[in-house]
Amino acid sequence: MGKLLGGLAETAICESFNNPPVAFEPGITPKGRPTHDGYTCTEPRVGDPNFTLAIQAGSKRPDILFGPYRATSEQTNWVITEVKLSVSTLVRAYGRNGTNREQLEAIEHYTRKHTITHSIATFLTLFKGGNRYKALIRRFQRESFTSGFAAVVISVAGNERIKA
Repeated sequence: MGKLLGGLAETAICESFNNPPVAFEPGITPKGRPTHDGYTCTEPRVGDPNFTLAIQAGSKRPDILFGPYRATSEQTNWVITEVKLSVSTLVRAYGRNGTNREQLEAIEHYTRKHTITHSIATFLTLFKGGNRYKALIRRFQRESFTSGFAAVVISVAGNERIKA
C-alpha cells in the first residue's frame, strides 16, 4: 500500500468508524493460508514506536481485510482489498506479467477460501491512471476472470496529475 497512501487509507477508515471490523496487512501465503492477523484500528499502527508486526517468511500482506474475524481464525470474512496509487500501478503489479503476482495469488486464494462471496476481491486506487484506465481495468478484470475470481476496481479520483 505504501506508507503515505496506506496511512491515508488507515486514517480514513479508523477515524470514520467506531472500531470498524477491519484488519490491515494480514499475512497470507500465496496459497491463501493466513499466517498472522495484521493489526486493527485499536492497535499500534505503522509509524508508532510500539508497532510490531511479525511477518512469516513467504507471507504476503494484502492491505485490508474487512470482516468480523481475525485472519488466522480461518472463519468467513467479507472482502479483501488491495490499495494502489493508480490503475496503471495495479496492472503493473498484478497483470499477467506483473511484478507482484504472488500477492495477487494470496488475495485470490484467500478470497476463495475465506470470504462470503468466495469469488470477489476489491482493488481501490486513488487515481484512474490516465486515458487508458478503462482498457487497463478491462484487461485486469479479464485476467482475473480466467483465474476464477472477479476483481472489482474502484478509483477514488479522476486524474493522476494534481496541480500544486
